[in-house]
Amino acid sequence: IRHWDRRLRTTTSVIWGPRGIILGLVIGIVIAAVSRTRAWLFPEQLAWITAAASALGLSGALAVIWLWPRSPTYQARYFDRQFDLKERVSTAMEITAGMIPLPAGLAEHQLSDAVSNADRVNAKVRLPLRVKATEILVLVLLAAALAFLLLVHNRYTQELKTRQQLQQAINNQAAALQQTAEQIQDDSNLTPAEKDALTQ
Repeated sequence: IRHWDRRLRTTTSVIWGPRGIILGLVIGIVIAAVSRTRAWLFPEQLAWITAAASALGLSGALAVIWLWPRSPTYQARYFDRQFDLKERVSTAMEITAGMIPLPAGLAEHQLSDAVSNADRVNAKVRLPLRVKATEILVLVLLAAALAFLLLVHNRYTQELKTRQQLQQAINNQAAALQQTAEQIQDDSNLTPAEKDALTQ
């Protein structure tokens, strides 16, 4: 059952992993589209946000798939249905757990039958790794749309740069004024009144 469960989680990861990345790309495209209507973010910032959202979507999907607990009883019943084992595995688990009292000979026969039928299951064939072509196509198209939005000139980028340069100049001037104010306060040749007037 553990072997089958790993295979099931792997096949589920192949399906949901790209979906997590698609979610991140959609978030990136929405933010990039908004950034074309107002001065908000630089293309480099958008790229980092999209990468982080895609990584978070992928890791979130994989975390749910691999960390979500499934009881052995639930797994046994699921694989009985999935592999058409006619409740052999779940019954065998209930026998070994003492939930179904049976004579030793009958229990041994039941367990042997469950094991032999389970051994014949080819999990790789019954649980194939299938990537949905339409979802991969959507992923590629979204990535291309995002690349277009990031690489094509955005008229607000220059406005953002101007704002950034202005803010840097303000910060530099504020730091210089603060340094001057400290020098005034440290100057022992000035009276307190002169210090206050100059600082003002």
